Amino acid sequence: MTGLPNQQSGLFEAFLGSAQYIARIKRQQDLWEHAGRFIVAHFPAEWVAFAQKRSEGEISVHSCTSSDRSLNETLAGPEVTVLVDDVLESGFLASEVLRTAAPMMTALLPVNEEYQTRAVMLVGHKTVHPISADLLNVYLALAGLVGTTWERLRNEEELAQHRAYLEELVGERTRELREAQEQTELILHSVGEGICGLDLEGRITFVNPFAAESLGWDSTALLGRDAHGTFHHAHPGGRPYPVDECSVHAIMMGQPTGPVSGEQFLRRDGTPIPVEFSMAPITEDGETIGAVLVFRDITERVRAEKERERLLARQQDLGEELAALNEKLQAQNEDLAAQGEELEAQNEELRGAQAEAGRLLEEQRAVLHRLQVALLDIPHQLSQVRFGHLYRSATKEAQIGGDFYDVFQAKNGRVGLLIGDVSGHGVDAARVATLVKDTVHAFSHQFRRPHLVLRETNRLLVEKDLPGFTTAFLGFLDPVDGRLVYSSAGHPPPLLKVGGAVTLLESPNVSLGVFADAHYRDSEVEIPEASLLLLYTDGITEARNGDAFFGEGGLTSALVALGDEPIETLPSLLLQAALSFSGGRLADDAALLAVSFQPKTHGEKVD
Repeated sequence: MTGLPNQQSGLFEAFLGSAQYIARIKRQQDLWEHAGRFIVAHFPAEWVAFAQKRSEGEISVHSCTSSDRSLNETLAGPEVTVLVDDVLESGFLASEVLRTAAPMMTALLPVNEEYQTRAVMLVGHKTVHPISADLLNVYLALAGLVGTTWERLRNEEELAQHRAYLEELVGERTRELREAQEQTELILHSVGEGICGLDLEGRITFVNPFAAESLGWDSTALLGRDAHGTFHHAHPGGRPYPVDECSVHAIMMGQPTGPVSGEQFLRRDGTPIPVEFSMAPITEDGETIGAVLVFRDITERVRAEKERERLLARQQDLGEELAALNEKLQAQNEDLAAQGEELEAQNEELRGAQAEAGRLLEEQRAVLHRLQVALLDIPHQLSQVRFGHLYRSATKEAQIGGDFYDVFQAKNGRVGLLIGDVSGHGVDAARVATLVKDTVHAFSHQFRRPHLVLRETNRLLVEKDLPGFTTAFLGFLDPVDGRLVYSSAGHPPPLLKVGGAVTLLESPNVSLGVFADAHYRDSEVEIPEASLLLLYTDGITEARNGDAFFGEGGLTSALVALGDEPIETLPSLLLQAALSFSGGRLADDAALLAVSFQPKTHGEKVD
């Protein structure tokens, strides 16, 4: 029975490594692929993928660490889509066996970003059995780290984009201001000046082409016309400008006039133009005989000034926006620094927890060893029966599991043969195994038929509502006539070797602890003298070499090939054959119980 090994200290170490590794990821596009690869490399996961809902509502599965075609087709199918959608909607984790080429127990874990489930992390294991709660908690924490990193990277990317946008906007506005300033200066330096000569009565005596063009007149048509009445008879806004208030006329009265601004001249078509002008007297022999009017069309200057004021106002607004952004960035930097300190404190706490876990693990190992010895303790010998037995855990870390076996004296002098396998690993599985073993012992002294013992044991397990299930094989061997009455609860069939022939003792019944009303059937077989009966758990037959299993066929071949090896050493030789096939690795715990006996005669007393 395949399951995940109990690697508590390894999980703590791998989780710390994952937290540090994921926290160092700098780009969003690297997060999914790198996080998945790291989890597969450091956790007992076969593959990792991520799923998100697109803007149009479709579920997209991406960044799968496996290129297996069957798996990727399953991940794109409706079954996974429904599971992912449920997790996205509920925010709770889920687990399901995916029916790929090799069925895989898959955990679907919510990835939260900004307090909402935005993605789902799928972690697949090459097993059909439930994933342990410890490992699920670690995966859930990893999904939380991925979500936090996703949010951080997205915020950093948005901040970088906003900062770049503002820097570009400030640069653009600065260029605009510089260009406007240059343009204003160009206008101010390149604008022409209008020059008019006036007599003492204010009539135009001469005009230069720029003045005529600016006023919309032909140069000759202006000569002799009254300057004030021609282009200076109204204030800005249209109010009449009396001649006695006219600054142009004042020079004629002997009043000096400096530069004048804020006034307007009128073109021939009545269009006003803003001007800046000054006047100087024309004297001859000390007498004023007229004046020179010099004016400048300041239309572009006025427009430039207004634009400059607008740009300065915009620059001030941008400065305020930039200051606000800097303040926001500073606050975010302080938040990130606080988060970093909090993460460091959490790391320190995790390191302390790891040290404490190591100490507790050592204590647990001692307890587990004593529990395993008690679980696999069987008599050294029984009358007329010889046997050899062996237990091997799949890993060094998992020192105890749910595999168990026993040889015991049953009712009416018969010999009880028991082997079983509880789903899962560790202390919980061992406790259930101890309960099943003790319960079978108790009922074996009440009932003569194995199926009744299994039925009552099943009812007890269902009543206690224990997690998982248990497979078991129970047989009662009559040492007088060699008749074996047996029943199975979903356990792999034992092998009966008579001479060079091997027979499978099939008895297909449902596992224990699943259905309260389950029924079991007995079967009988005669065990010839000097024959051999081999009981085993599926850790032996599920030894793998690539996609190939050792199986009942490999076990049968190894049993025949070993011939007449002593029964006490036979289990270890069969285990060696399975390890040679699988390259020295087992996917699950394994137990072997080999039994042979010499039947008593009817005249002998049965112990």
